[in-house]
Amino acid sequence: MGAPPRYVVLDPDGLPTPPPGRRNIPRYHEHDHHHSSGYGCMKCFCCCCCFIFFVILLICATLGFLVFFLNPQLPVYTVDNVSVTKFDTQHGNKVYTELNVVLKAQNPNEEISLGYGEKSSVIILYSNNQLCSGQIPSFQQPPKNTSMMNVELKGESDFDSQTQQDLLQDQKENKIPLDVKVNVPLTIVTHGTRLKEIPVVIKFKLTVDNLQPGQKINAVSSDFQYGGGEE
Repeated sequence: MGAPPRYVVLDPDGLPTPPPGRRNIPRYHEHDHHHSSGYGCMKCFCCCCCFIFFVILLICATLGFLVFFLNPQLPVYTVDNVSVTKFDTQHGNKVYTELNVVLKAQNPNEEISLGYGEKSSVIILYSNNQLCSGQIPSFQQPPKNTSMMNVELKGESDFDSQTQQDLLQDQKENKIPLDVKVNVPLTIVTHGTRLKEIPVVIKFKLTVDNLQPGQKINAVSSDFQYGGGEE
């Protein structure tokens, strides 16, 4: 083996230069690699923020159009008529009920149609006990329109003896309090465009004077409110 060199030639960066005839050892610039990766992540983050901002702006513009140009108003519902086909409490604790309820729906909007979906339900309860249930027919209600919805309801319920006695007493006093719960998928339609379908809950407090088949039934009082969601 030869003697080690007496000196080593350094390059401008302070690193030893290879002997003549040998290739330079590649050097890796780790600082430049991390800088490029960080720049790409920051660019992706900025693009995501811009996209989210654009979506929020589009939603706000749509809501602004609906509020300021269409002036949306809630429909108004009332119970127009109630007729009893069957109401039998003679078989133990069983109560058999068949009713026909006519709901009046008023759409006060000038440029908004209301689409009533197929998966609706109407439930009538007495003292938190279900008497009968039915379904609203599906249809589309035009703007500035009043429609009558004919709903047939049937049910077989188990009432304890105390509840039956309370019901008979209410019938004698001609004041039978009933709860009517309506669940309907409602779609807003404007200028031929169907917006997202939303579940709507409507609750009625209805008091009638009797539930006798074949007799005229008068509503002593009626009030409705919108619920917070489907039940």
